Amino acid sequence: MTVSGVLGNWERVERVVAYASSGRARYPSMAQAADGSLLIVFMQQTPEQEAAGRGDFLLIRSRDGGKNWRQPEVIYRSQAGEPRAVGTLSRLAAGRLIAPFAVLNAAATTSEIGLLQSDDDGRTWSVSEPRVESPLRWLAPTGRVVEQADGTLVMSVHGADSAAALRETVHGCGLLRSDDGGKTWGRYTWIVRGNCPISGAWPESRYSFEAPAAQPLTTTSDGRWLAVVTARRLGDGPGAPQVLCRLWSEDAGQSWSKPDQLIVGAWAGLAAVGEHTIVCPFAA
Repeated sequence: MTVSGVLGNWERVERVVAYASSGRARYPSMAQAADGSLLIVFMQQTPEQEAAGRGDFLLIRSRDGGKNWRQPEVIYRSQAGEPRAVGTLSRLAAGRLIAPFAVLNAAATTSEIGLLQSDDDGRTWSVSEPRVESPLRWLAPTGRVVEQADGTLVMSVHGADSAAALRETVHGCGLLRSDDGGKTWGRYTWIVRGNCPISGAWPESRYSFEAPAAQPLTTTSDGRWLAVVTARRLGDGPGAPQVLCRLWSEDAGQSWSKPDQLIVGAWAGLAAVGEHTIVCPFAA
């Protein structure tokens, strides 16, 4: 799906298996390094790790545009909790690669935020634990980090803002910002709060909002942003249980329109292609 018609026609000409996992391989995140190679970071779990609620981040690399992929290497091993970096691998203007992630306990009732980073095109990685200030009791980052012209980093997250919302898995989506390269995150703003209706759906239905992806609409600094989030219906009602919603911002993510039902689906991503086209792949 594209926002403009510039890339309206797609045709799959080839399918490549990047990595055939012997265990569970989930939550891939891809970016291009400054040296031109493609990188995919994903979580893999052996049966023993899955039973224990742990996992590893693996990295695979392609130097020929994704046709062939090297053998994976472990770049992070969780000792307690399941690590998730859902589409967060991002390359900053200076070439640094970063991937915010959450480490969730087995019941997904607690989360700790970490930051993977590499300054040498992904050959070596370090892990830090940034300080995060937000109204959310539990949160997880999704989607690419946006680097603004002044160097501010903007990270999309979803989570629960109260103990009751956490128990009932009623999530909302928002943005966190960092002015120091990812060491600290704060200045949280809501994209959409949970337990509210969406335009285009049955008016009595209420939704949890998850897996946000947010991007500026143009390369200029006019403040126009687009967010696509997964709306999961709470309780029974007519219509699909999960739909994608779009929201618009005219002030670089400080305030947002009401969620507008877009299409049946979940777990969208956003990528800018050219000056005015936004590509939005998703799971149907």
